[in-house]
Amino acid sequence: MPPDAALDLRYEQLKDRSVDDAEYQARRKAWLAGGVTVEDYLLGRLEGETDPVLQGDVLQILGRLRFHGGRRLPETAAWARRLIHSDVASVRCRALWVLGWVGGADDLAVLTQALDGDDNPENRGWAATAMMQLFLSDETTQAVWLGPLKQALHREKDEGALEKVLISLQEISGTKLGLKASTHAPAPKAKLDAALKKALKL
Repeated sequence: MPPDAALDLRYEQLKDRSVDDAEYQARRKAWLAGGVTVEDYLLGRLEGETDPVLQGDVLQILGRLRFHGGRRLPETAAWARRLIHSDVASVRCRALWVLGWVGGADDLAVLTQALDGDDNPENRGWAATAMMQLFLSDETTQAVWLGPLKQALHREKDEGALEKVLISLQEISGTKLGLKASTHAPAPKAKLDAALKKALKL
């Protein structure tokens, strides 16, 4: 089977959402072993893809290729900047993840826009997390991210999004606010309130 035909078959399998989650995750993960050929192929398919769910999946795979020898990451970042304006919240979510992996300080405006104005609170939180990831990739950018995150403290009312803002601010500023970045369990409200009180004094 010619290489493109094999990739076409695997791409069609990505469209099959009737399989269980473990199988679907395995299908996505398998793309990461494909190197440059896969990267070229997926960027080409993304150009004509109209299914927003598949757009998000393909973008996420391309972003993860950063950790698997990806060579066309600037193009992947450009796609993330484009799809961050999608009408579909899950696509914007993936775009925020990918910008956190392959973006840079030049993405301040687009991430701040998401942090301030995305109508999905989870995505506002992901915008904060993307800022933190970019700082961890380049700690010289600390001053770039602190301002928008501090402003978000006064505006964000959703507890989940606020927790991500606080954790990001804690990691970037180096100030201990009493929150754990490594846990998936939400912080108790009392701990969140205490962290917010400390953060407002920064």
